[in-house]
Amino acid sequence: MTTIKNRIWQWRTSGCRFLKILSLGFILFSYGCASMSTAIIDMENRSFTYKEVGLSMSLPPGWRISKEGQMLFVSDFRPGVIPLVRLTATEERGMPSLEDYLKIAATQTLQRRMRKISGGEISHMRIVTSQKLEREGRVWEETVWLGKRKGQARIFHSYVLPVELRIIHLHFEFPAALYKNPKQIIFPVLDGTRVKSETKRPPEEYAKAYQMLGQSYKALRLWPDMVAALEKALSLKPQDPDLHILLGEGYFLNDEPDAALNELLQAVQLAPQYSRVYQGLAQIYLKMNLTEKGISAMKRSISLSPDNNTALRVLLGDTYLKQGKAEEAIRTYQLIIQRNSKTVDGYLGLGKAYLSIDLYEQAIIEFEQALGRDPKRLEPHCLLEKAYTLLASPEEAKREAALCRRAQLIPAK
Repeated sequence: MTTIKNRIWQWRTSGCRFLKILSLGFILFSYGCASMSTAIIDMENRSFTYKEVGLSMSLPPGWRISKEGQMLFVSDFRPGVIPLVRLTATEERGMPSLEDYLKIAATQTLQRRMRKISGGEISHMRIVTSQKLEREGRVWEETVWLGKRKGQARIFHSYVLPVELRIIHLHFEFPAALYKNPKQIIFPVLDGTRVKSETKRPPEEYAKAYQMLGQSYKALRLWPDMVAALEKALSLKPQDPDLHILLGEGYFLNDEPDAALNELLQAVQLAPQYSRVYQGLAQIYLKMNLTEKGISAMKRSISLSPDNNTALRVLLGDTYLKQGKAEEAIRTYQLIIQRNSKTVDGYLGLGKAYLSIDLYEQAIIEFEQALGRDPKRLEPHCLLEKAYTLLASPEEAKREAALCRRAQLIPAK
C-alpha cells in the first residue's frame, strides 16, 4: 500500500526535470536544462566576465587564465617557470540563496561536493575548517580542506559566492610543500571580484529555482524546508496548478492535511481537467478518512487519464477491499490486469480480494500469477502461505512459509 501511494505522488511536468537523487548518494545541484552560458575569458588581461549574472573578475599579475572543460575557467599562479597555485572556478545553477546551498551541501560527502574539480584524481579528502569570510563588503563561505592529487598532498581553499541564482565556487589548490601565506595569494583574487547589483533574473526563473529546491528538500525528506521553498515559488507564480499540487504534497508529507487540501482545491479551480490534481486530492481525502470523497477523486483522475493511472487503480482496488467491498475490488483489479497483464500488483490485489471472500483456490491462482511475473517478490510467498493454511494444505503452507521467511532474510539491493 505504501509503495502504491509513493508512486502516485510523482512530479510529472513536461520539459526539463530536476535530476532525482538516488540511493541516498545524492547528486548535488544539477539544475536546469540549458547548457552553460557563454562567458568571456580575456587571457591577455587576466579577466573573466559572466555577463548573464553581472559577475566579473580581474586577476592580479602572475595569473594565467584559460578555459577547460565544463569549468567557468581555470588559472595558474605562475610568477616564475613553475606554477605555484591552481584556481578552478565552477558554478551551480538554480540556487536561490547561500543558506539553501549550505543546507543541502551539508548532506553531501566532501567527495561529492568537490566532484567537479577532482576529476577522479583527488583522494583522502578531509575538511579542516569552514567559516564565513567578509572581504570588500562581500561575504564568502570559506572551506579549507586536504586531499591528495595523484598521490601528492594538496591543501585547498574553496570559496562560495551566491550570484543571481548561481553559486560560484573558487577553488585554490596549493601543493602542501609550497603552502605558505595562502591569503596573500587568495585575497587579491577575491577582492578583484565584482557583482553588478542591478542584474536581476526574471521572477519566473526564481519560481523555477524554488520549485526545484523544493524537490531537492523532498528527496532529503526535509518536509518543512520543502514547504518553505514551494511557498516562495508559489508567491511568484500563484496561478501555477503544478506548484499548488507540489505544495499540497509538501503539506501532506509534513502532516498538515488541511493545508494540503486547501492547495489541491485551489489547483482544481485552476485546472479542473488535470488528472494529477485529483490524484493528490485522493491521497488527502484518504488520509482524512473521507473515503468516499477519496474514491470519487480517484475515479475522476482515472477518467481524465485512463492510460497513465495504474498505481491509482491499484489504490482504488485496495480502498474498496479495505471497505469490505470485495466485488468492486475484484472488478477494479480485473480491469487493471486486462489493461496490463504484466502488472504484479493487479494479480496480488485480485488474490487478496478472493481471499477475503474465502475463494482460496482462485486466490492461489492469482498469487502464482504474480509470482510468475516477479519471482523475487516477497509478498506472493507470504500470501500463498496464508491461502494454503486457510485451504488446510499444511505441506504447501509450510513450503511457502519457508520461502517467505527466507526472502525476508535477504537484504534489499
